Amino acid sequence: YKRQDTIQIIVKNDSEFTAPASDGMTRPNGDTGSYFMWLGSNGKLYAPGASVPAEVTKLTAQFALSEQFSLKPGDRYYFDLSTMGIPGTVNTGNENGAVSLPDTSLHYVPFTYAGTVNAYKLTTEMATTEEYAQQNKYSHSLFVADYAVTHKVNWNNLDTASLIFGKNYASGGVDYTLRAPSVGSGRTYSGESQRGTPLSNEWDKILDKDSGYIKNWSEMSSWGQDTKPDNSIPIRAFRGYTSARFWNLTSSGYRSVNVGFRPVLEVLNPDELGSDGLKAVTLDLGGGKLGGSSDAIHIIVKIGSEFTAPASDGLTRPDGNTGSYFMWLDGNGTSYAPGASVPADVTTLTVQWTAPTYTVTLHTNGGTINSGNVTVSYTHLRAHETSLHLV
Repeated sequence: YKRQDTIQIIVKNDSEFTAPASDGMTRPNGDTGSYFMWLGSNGKLYAPGASVPAEVTKLTAQFALSEQFSLKPGDRYYFDLSTMGIPGTVNTGNENGAVSLPDTSLHYVPFTYAGTVNAYKLTTEMATTEEYAQQNKYSHSLFVADYAVTHKVNWNNLDTASLIFGKNYASGGVDYTLRAPSVGSGRTYSGESQRGTPLSNEWDKILDKDSGYIKNWSEMSSWGQDTKPDNSIPIRAFRGYTSARFWNLTSSGYRSVNVGFRPVLEVLNPDELGSDGLKAVTLDLGGGKLGGSSDAIHIIVKIGSEFTAPASDGLTRPDGNTGSYFMWLDGNGTSYAPGASVPADVTTLTVQWTAPTYTVTLHTNGGTINSGNVTVSYTHLRAHETSLHLV
């Protein structure tokens, strides 16, 4: 539709109605994509043909996918997967040159926030048809692991653990599904131009947004959800190895050092969370290291909610520090042990590797201090406040 004016349609008052078609409208100049949704006056998206609530009074055409959250796509965040029962051998790399996880205890697994993609996922074992993909693709937001978390694990083992089609996972007050991504039941093209088909699979949609969002794919393939069509034995697809776009398939029982589990985390209940519902908290390592780096890292928590202080496992103490003390310190001078509840207003936690020490001054208040031992009682308020009373 070449005119840029708003147009009107007629619907029955106080009744749901069907979102109009996209056919007949012309995309904006320079827009060669295929994405189309209607944005309702209630802030929700509707595909053509979907049911629209009666209270919606305006629909705005969306020719480009909008982000569900205000987080910047491409940034890195860390998640604790140590209790998720992921089968296989923790990825320490392989002899072909695949890269090891920075923390093999899985307390700090790095994920890249890929943002919102319009893609299909599977909920059961099946070959993915174009019809299914078109009918079931939807907008959802994903974090994708920067490494295969485990390898020497077959598709069947992961499926038994509910990690192919989705396992509930919660972190920082946010609910997710932990699972394998959809990767396509077939392929097209070759080399760097290779894609999984249907093209609306999550793996390719993530790479379409930015080719760097999926990392460390060299010499380590990642299992996907999809099944090869018309197979007489269970054949499953995997991605990565010689290029990020590489697609191949093998038996669901295949186990190798070159094939692993690279999970995605799908953010659940985006409408309930709201666009600003995810908050990044900075973890200053205080001179310690994670995987050889002392740079600060970030975790995701639900905005406006308390969260749990992260673990000490997986972090390396500063050079020369042979002690065992570990606490997190916030900007207000309050310390938290791993597992303790942290207030919602905290935005930075700094590791304390050494117990704090204090200088104590005794005021006799007109009295005298006898030679020998002096006993004092004190109340520890915060790291920088101590109240002392002479006994």
